Amino acid sequence: MLWILINAVGIAIAGTFGMILNKFISKKQGESLILILGLVIIVMGIQGALEINSMLLMLVSLTVGTFIGTSLKIHDRTENLANKFSSAKVNSDVIKNAITIIIIQCSGSLSILAAMNMSLKGDPSLLQFKTILDSVSGLIFASIYGVSIYIAAFALFIYQGSIFLLANILGNFLTPEVINEFSAIGSVLLIGMGLGLMKIKDFKTLDYLPAMFIPIVWYGVQSLFGFIF
Repeated sequence: MLWILINAVGIAIAGTFGMILNKFISKKQGESLILILGLVIIVMGIQGALEINSMLLMLVSLTVGTFIGTSLKIHDRTENLANKFSSAKVNSDVIKNAITIIIIQCSGSLSILAAMNMSLKGDPSLLQFKTILDSVSGLIFASIYGVSIYIAAFALFIYQGSIFLLANILGNFLTPEVINEFSAIGSVLLIGMGLGLMKIKDFKTLDYLPAMFIPIVWYGVQSLFGFIF
């Protein structure tokens, strides 16, 4: 767990420097950075989505996940919760921006693999690499989104810490196939988020998040009952 904590602290420290950098960035430059960020996220999403092994599973996951998410109104409920926690618009935006950062940093396979590698093998190499990568991206995010980076750093610690603990319990079940499909569907959501950042399409990513967990159920049922899909 030590390197997971170091990962989160590294993001927070880099984020502090990013907020200092923010003072020297004009509004126009900030908007340009968001456009570039959106473009890079789309490329990342396409690259990750191409790793999918089953297009049928992707279609089923996105369809079922979208139905669940929109039925539960996850986006609207989260937005309402953010508004309740804030008396001013800027505070509400802090939470919304934090959610954007959290999804970007948590949806890829590296977060899962790094925590699992540490839990199952005691190997911190992926977490060490990820700490450097996240610190650099954290600096950029903080220069755009400000204090939202601190919320995101804490959420990442909880997320990776949970994976670390779950890996000890479900180590045999979390096969490379499960991780790959989980990550690939997360990458599809990144494409939608990138489109939103570039203001091409208002993509309510939170409503689609349940889709990421459908492959876990899919392979779980297959493993328990021996179904062949």
